Amino acid sequence: MNTKQLLTSRQLDWRNSLPNKLSLFQLVIAIIVVSSTYWVLITVQNKQILQQQQAINKSQGQMVIAKLLEVTSQVESLAISMSNMAQLYHDSPQHLQQITPHLLGMESQKHLIEGGGIWPENEQAEDNTYRPSQFWARNEHEQFIQINDYNLGDSPNYHTEPWYKPLRYFSKGHTYWSGVYQDPHTKTAMVTASVPIWKEHQFIGVTTVDMNLEKMGRFLEQSLLEMSGYLIVFDQFNNIIAYPSHLELTRDKPELNIQTLASQQTRYLKMAKQIQAVDQQLITQSLAQRVFTIEQLDNLKSKGAQERHSMLSAIVNAKASPLSKPPIILSSFKVNMDPQLEEPAMASLFRMPNTYWKVAIITPTSAFENQASSIAGTIGGFLVIIQLLALVVLFAVLNRLFVQPISEMVSTLDESQSHSLQLKAAQRNDEIGMLAKAFISRTHQLETISQNLDKSNSALEHQLKVQHTAKQALKANKNQLNTMLNSSSCLIFVKDLNNIYTLVNDKYCETLGIERQHLVGSNDFDIFPATLAQNYRASDLRIMETTEAIFVEQVLPTTRGEIPFLVNKFTIKNLEGEPVAIGAVAFDFSLQKQIEHSQKQQLDRLDSLKTQQIDKQHAQSELIEQLKSKAASTQEQLQHQQQLNSAYINSQSMMQSVFATMVEQMMREQDQLLSEIHRSTMISDPKFVDTLTNQADQLRHMYQLTAHASTNVKPLHVDEFVGHLKSILQPTLDQNSINLVTHFEQALTIDSQAWMLLLLSYRLISNSISHGFTSERSDRNIHLSISSLDKLLEVSIKDNGVGLHPVILAKTQVLIKERQCQGTLSCVALWVQHHLGGEFTIQSEINKGTNIRCKIPIEAL
Repeated sequence: MNTKQLLTSRQLDWRNSLPNKLSLFQLVIAIIVVSSTYWVLITVQNKQILQQQQAINKSQGQMVIAKLLEVTSQVESLAISMSNMAQLYHDSPQHLQQITPHLLGMESQKHLIEGGGIWPENEQAEDNTYRPSQFWARNEHEQFIQINDYNLGDSPNYHTEPWYKPLRYFSKGHTYWSGVYQDPHTKTAMVTASVPIWKEHQFIGVTTVDMNLEKMGRFLEQSLLEMSGYLIVFDQFNNIIAYPSHLELTRDKPELNIQTLASQQTRYLKMAKQIQAVDQQLITQSLAQRVFTIEQLDNLKSKGAQERHSMLSAIVNAKASPLSKPPIILSSFKVNMDPQLEEPAMASLFRMPNTYWKVAIITPTSAFENQASSIAGTIGGFLVIIQLLALVVLFAVLNRLFVQPISEMVSTLDESQSHSLQLKAAQRNDEIGMLAKAFISRTHQLETISQNLDKSNSALEHQLKVQHTAKQALKANKNQLNTMLNSSSCLIFVKDLNNIYTLVNDKYCETLGIERQHLVGSNDFDIFPATLAQNYRASDLRIMETTEAIFVEQVLPTTRGEIPFLVNKFTIKNLEGEPVAIGAVAFDFSLQKQIEHSQKQQLDRLDSLKTQQIDKQHAQSELIEQLKSKAASTQEQLQHQQQLNSAYINSQSMMQSVFATMVEQMMREQDQLLSEIHRSTMISDPKFVDTLTNQADQLRHMYQLTAHASTNVKPLHVDEFVGHLKSILQPTLDQNSINLVTHFEQALTIDSQAWMLLLLSYRLISNSISHGFTSERSDRNIHLSISSLDKLLEVSIKDNGVGLHPVILAKTQVLIKERQCQGTLSCVALWVQHHLGGEFTIQSEINKGTNIRCKIPIEAL
């Protein structure tokens, strides 16, 4: 083949040509750059325009809010002034009747105020003076006239009106704006600003100022003529207060709300959802910071108006909380197609302070979007021209610097003109020259490698012949080894060091009932149960550690069941003496094993019978000794307990008798001493006489209790017992400024002595007096409660003192549970539980007091 044919056969397809690929790549890059730039311009411009739209929309909203706030603030000031006037002249209705019309006729908002009045809370005053409501409304001549319809007998009660009922929860000087409603007498759609009247911390009525919705709508339209969009004003219950006149709505009732607007104009559904979301947010915030509870606000609930009640409760809580100020701006959102403007628009939702009205401002956005598209299109056109010029220049430069030199090198290599390639490598010092040098060096390396490959091929052919001869000899030896292994009656197998079977004889496969192809390549865990496989692996690891042959007994799961085998395991080593595998030869000795097992079982059975007989004799002897010891110990404990109980009962009886005798003797001596003092004229100090008289009374009360105990008089009247107990404790209570409050049924009697009850009550009350209060607390109370139920007497001592520290309370409860006597409360608890068979519980909180309850069987007293 000549040179011309060689060049023709190696010509490239145009799709594989490097210049064409570079040009196509540059074109794709240029398209991506221009598209990305245009997209970035559109995105940035749209973002800026959106921010401008939001700023303009918010500024117009703030302007509307400012004008509405100016109106509502003046109306609120008027209502508050009327409230102050009504408080001042509450007892002079004639003065109110003269002043109120002049206040309502204020010039600043004369065109919006429809009426107002003063509404007393109670129709009948404390001085039996009838105070009717005073209400004024404009007539057809725009003059205020008094309307007395609310005072007629058949008129509905205004105390349940929505502009009156919530004011009971408002403090002085706070204004509540009602929702949109229609006055039942003037038949005018309006909203009302109401202010409560408080006098001497008592709610006595409400003052109101009414605003006409129709006039408010005209006022907003005249005030916002320069506005490019329009606005809609909603009250706190989402009823429409004002809307543009060109908005085609069917107002068949005053309470036209956002839901009705969304049903008539479905494109307002997004606005309805936004309003519902911000209302729910206000309700949630109010619940988190509420001042009034849900039960307190139940009076505001009306039938079938749960959402209205939730919003009203939220406003009441927000008005009562000084920290709750609703934000001015609620949300801003874009409307794809406004139903009134018939173009895309920007909408912002505001909430007015105090009134909780929501104002929706809608402005068009088409002018800004057209401006953005025009700017982006102009810039994009210039970018396309610049990129095309840059593409042409870049193509010429790349063709000159890279494509033409590479093409020449390819032509030189195809024609095998190494001298031309060497000349180019010497002439150029850039990357093209380095590439030519690399081609020349690589060509020399390939020639050298080709010569070496020829020598290697000859050596490999000789080596293959030697390997073929050795393979034939190895095959013959392997056949002899397999014949020997398969002829043996023993089980023979070989495993590598990773527990993989590499060789098994026929006897091993026959015994296990597993084919050779399933055994070779598997390990013990793939073939045998996990328990057996672990035992096999343990013995293999032992061989690998010792490298010496061992004999082990192993059970194999054969086709005849599990049979014991004596296995001789050993390591197989290579020429260097390193272990490479584990070999094993297994012998069946199941018959010998069975004989040994049978003999062992018989010997074990005899030993077990002998051991059981000896153990039974020892167990019976020990049981007899234990029973004797327990019987003697139980008898001694019983006798000791009986002696203790008898001694305790005798000591209690003796102490009651001695105490009663001593009290009786002291009472008689005190009475004699008091009689002698009264007969004597030497002692004239009345304080001393009063002291002796009080001591005599205390001894008399003590004698009543101790005499009751000593004479075993039954039943015990609880009211008499409590009277005596209070008289005994009264000096101590007065000294510590403590009030003892008793709780019991008046006719309550119990079949018991007063002595035990006296000991229990006196110790617990004395403990509370001594340890229950600090000097800083002024109101100190101890409550003593006594009740009887199901043959149980319950005594409760409760104080409002300092209480017990949690650590001390826990320690005392542990002592009570373990029945230990360490301190007054634990000792009293032990006495109640052990001697009276009752229950003793204690509860306490820091700075809230302590409550002690005792439940005692009446028969134990």
